[in-house]
Amino acid sequence: SVSFASGSDSQLRFTHINTANYGLSYNSVRCILEDSRGFVWIGTYNGLNRYDGIRMKTYSACDMGITSGHIYTLAEDVVGNVLIGTDDGLVIYDYSKDAFRHSAGDSFSDRVYAIRSDSHGRAWIGTRMSGMYVYDPYKDDLRRYPLYTAGGDEVTNIYRITICSNNRVWVASYCDNIYSIGEDKEGLLGVLEVAPDRDYFVK
Repeated sequence: SVSFASGSDSQLRFTHINTANYGLSYNSVRCILEDSRGFVWIGTYNGLNRYDGIRMKTYSACDMGITSGHIYTLAEDVVGNVLIGTDDGLVIYDYSKDAFRHSAGDSFSDRVYAIRSDSHGRAWIGTRMSGMYVYDPYKDDLRRYPLYTAGGDEVTNIYRITICSNNRVWVASYCDNIYSIGEDKEGLLGVLEVAPDRDYFVK
């Protein structure tokens, strides 16, 4: 379930939203996003929801064209579409078509843990077993971007991503290590393993 607060700082009013009173698809909520249009997207362990402040609209796995309704993460891309990280890959809600779709390019059906966009508009997508992907919303193009350790092993279980103002991408692999991806003067990307002789527990 979800609680929303409204009113002044000194007098907040909370509204409790759940399956019984507003029709939330499931009471265990995993992630929340307020998009640039003011809609609140709520990802649960069983379906996606869009709340406009009055009404709740629910979307099942079937509506999104996937096999699992488990929503892990939500983000808005630079063109205003909603990127939905699910147990069954990346799904895009296209506002211009009022429909869910998949991107062109390198498709995958793995769990998506993290989505973050850089200042170029590229969305960096971390997955459980398939490594890193980069989505270009201007071209509607999804490409795999494999990361490797100093020993040559591919990095998987990409659990968290954060991006600095200079577009340096920091990647945390679950129970493994932290990686830094930066641009050189020619715009090329290079990967630095922060501490290859240490293990980090990232959650």
